[in-house]
Amino acid sequence: MVVTSSCEMRGTAASQPRTHSSQAQLRVLVIQQRADTSEARVLSTLMSALPPDAPDDDRPAFMVVQYGHEYLTRGEQLRTEQGVGVLSIDIGGTLGGRQPRWRKLGYAARLIVSLPQIVARARAFHPTIVYSSQQRWDVRVAILLASMLRLPHVVHLHFLPGAWLGRDVGWWLKRCRQVICVSDFLRLKAIEAKVQPARTVVVRNVLPLETVATNLSKDEARKALCSGLQIPTTDVLVGMVARLAPSKGQLELAHAMVPLLSQPDATCRLILVGSEAYPELGYAERLIKSVEGLGIAGRVHWLGARSDVPELLRAFDVFAHPSFDEACGLSVIEALLAGLPVVVWRDGGPVELVVDGETGILVETGNIVALTSALITLCQDEALRDRMRQTSLASTARIGNTHAAARLFRETLEQALTPSNEKHSSNIIS
Repeated sequence: MVVTSSCEMRGTAASQPRTHSSQAQLRVLVIQQRADTSEARVLSTLMSALPPDAPDDDRPAFMVVQYGHEYLTRGEQLRTEQGVGVLSIDIGGTLGGRQPRWRKLGYAARLIVSLPQIVARARAFHPTIVYSSQQRWDVRVAILLASMLRLPHVVHLHFLPGAWLGRDVGWWLKRCRQVICVSDFLRLKAIEAKVQPARTVVVRNVLPLETVATNLSKDEARKALCSGLQIPTTDVLVGMVARLAPSKGQLELAHAMVPLLSQPDATCRLILVGSEAYPELGYAERLIKSVEGLGIAGRVHWLGARSDVPELLRAFDVFAHPSFDEACGLSVIEALLAGLPVVVWRDGGPVELVVDGETGILVETGNIVALTSALITLCQDEALRDRMRQTSLASTARIGNTHAAARLFRETLEQALTPSNEKHSSNIIS
């Protein structure tokens, strides 16, 4: 078992115990198993967007406790952020997911053996609050540390609460000090799950514009993609970036694209980016068979997981994301930041991101005919796509205001330190 740490905080105050007050430094103990998740990406964005010129004793300090194996290297990159330290615990693998029980027990045992070291490092950091996402093992470790250190625990909720979280996590959501929700839609779902409204606050997901930055022009990106796929550069490219899973709606999108792809003289292509989330469900195989049965296999392209998403977005003409019960998808934010017209269902978090008729089209949830109509409209009207592109690029601050999100994030953590906290839902977008 390998344990590495960095307890030297860039721009932090001396590691002495503090009694919280309006002048005390916020010191956040972060529990994070995997640094490759959307939750980790959002946290990294919020931490890096905090004012870099704040006095040392005013800027929040973070200590990220990460544990696992294959994702530790990515988490180590957080060391470069001002005021952020990292404690890495190598337990040989990742807890959670479908894997042999004996293997999971082995990883858990190694984590348990490491707990004294984790607690010692945490005490030396002198945290004022514990923070985690809703991921099962993150919450479990956070509950343990928060209880031992007698600190409040804030849970950042990124997905719909439900049985998948486990009874213990579902129970704790109703009792932790604060639940941060990534959209108004998700806040309502949390309240339906019996989380007290006064314990919820909305800090909508944001990403910096640099997320979609690329040195390639649109023509260069399109030529590169079309050359690799051996398709004409004149075709209209409808793209979707998401893991392959039933809730993401790739099957519904394929059905909606049939009128655009099935004709002999069709000039459209559907490009699906993302790996299969749950191979045991057989969704990818079912999706491929459906595409073949619909007679559009020759115009549907499967790219799998890619590291060049900014270049792909630059090459696309339309972005479709008919995901069901989407909390606040980062891929939708990326597409809007890239200036793509976006088609989504008229519910969930994307409704709070896409302005109907201006930056995209909202479609009645589950209505394949309406989805087809929206896609036809955008694919056949280049002028409309250009107008939506210009509107999106001109309004990136609305969905990319990372500094406003970071300020609200900090305020939420600070207010959670007060037991009588009765802060109601807030929003980073007016």
